Amino acid sequence: MGNTPLVWAAENGHEGVVGILLGRDDVDPKRPGEFGKTPLSCAARNGYEGVVKILLERGDVDPEKPGQFGQSPLCWAARNGHEGVVKILLGRDDVNPDKSGESGETPLCWAAEYGHEGVVKLLLGRDDVNPDKPDGSGRLPLLCAAGSGHNGVVEVLLGRDDLNPEELGKFEQMPTRWALERGHPRMIALRQHLIARELCCQERQELLKARVRRRFFSLFFSFFLCRLAYIIQYIHLGAYILSLEKVLSVEFNFE
Repeated sequence: MGNTPLVWAAENGHEGVVGILLGRDDVDPKRPGEFGKTPLSCAARNGYEGVVKILLERGDVDPEKPGQFGQSPLCWAARNGHEGVVKILLGRDDVNPDKSGESGETPLCWAAEYGHEGVVKLLLGRDDVNPDKPDGSGRLPLLCAAGSGHNGVVEVLLGRDDLNPEELGKFEQMPTRWALERGHPRMIALRQHLIARELCCQERQELLKARVRRRFFSLFFSFFLCRLAYIIQYIHLGAYILSLEKVLSVEFNFE
């Protein structure tokens, strides 16, 4: 199956031609071209905002329908760093910004791997985007950015409080090690942040251990006091019984 005229026009950003073709009743904007290309995915992949807007004005165009290689229009736009198209798609209620493509990559993973800092910031500005969601190979967005040496993206990702830089994924490798093995030994931002977080984690662990110790000794001391009180009571009871026996014995001898 070859490309349709609409796919060709959208892929090359020809807004006028796209408008003319969409005005015909015998043109189906949902019909894919070769390799599963859709008009919207092609326009999003190449960053043609005008064509994207024209297509999305149609009620019969699905903004999440996968295109070439099973990637959604948002995935393509994020992968290629087209911030304008990303903003348009994120402005729709029927687009899931955290949805993975056919190969498992999320828009954030694509943007992080290719170093598109602006797109990463746009995606992280959404509450429904998980910064720790791995791709189909188990790599986190942070791992993707670190492995490609994108310091700016790494700094943006590490600025999130809900990001765990020690999450290993399926590769069981920390982002620092991954970056070093891929030939990016000078990712100072990543190193410093991990060291700082490690120190904070150690301090929190020490505080937690101290609290546990205090709680243990408090419970132990309370238990000891309770046992001691019982023992004292038994001693007093025994002394009372002995004194009572003595009194009864004296009374018996007196009689």
